Amino acid sequence: MKKLLLYSFVSFALIQLSGCNEDINENSVVDKNLNAAILSDLALNIPQTVYGELGARTSSLYDKVVALETATNDINLVAAQQAWRDARKTWEQSEAHLFGPVSTDKIDPRIDTWPINFTDLDAQLASGNSFTDTYIDNLEDALKGFHPVEYLLFGETG
Repeated sequence: MKKLLLYSFVSFALIQLSGCNEDINENSVVDKNLNAAILSDLALNIPQTVYGELGARTSSLYDKVVALETATNDINLVAAQQAWRDARKTWEQSEAHLFGPVSTDKIDPRIDTWPINFTDLDAQLASGNSFTDTYIDNLEDALKGFHPVEYLLFGETG
């Protein structure tokens, strides 16, 4: 259903664009209030919704990983792996609008750098260092984010 809706929207947009007149009147009036309203509605209804869902799903992932650490068993591992998949899916959806802070504050590479450096990640894990927020913040991007978590939950070939 979602694909049908997406295809319908894209088709409609292409039809509308194909009818555009190249002889645009240079004296046409730009409705700045309408443009602001459209941008506000877009921000409130699409990116904000997806980022809200991403926040909820990454919070759930965190909870599942804590549960796995507390009681390491197959049930908790499967739950953490599913929570990772759910959060990852939402992250992929959010990449449709990689602008604003996600781009300017370089959040994307900090969350989604690939490939990961398995050797350096294994060395970090074996180091005995305390993985505080500051410590992790100072690691190179390939040692944090979705892909290192994926490696920890699914293994190198998972």
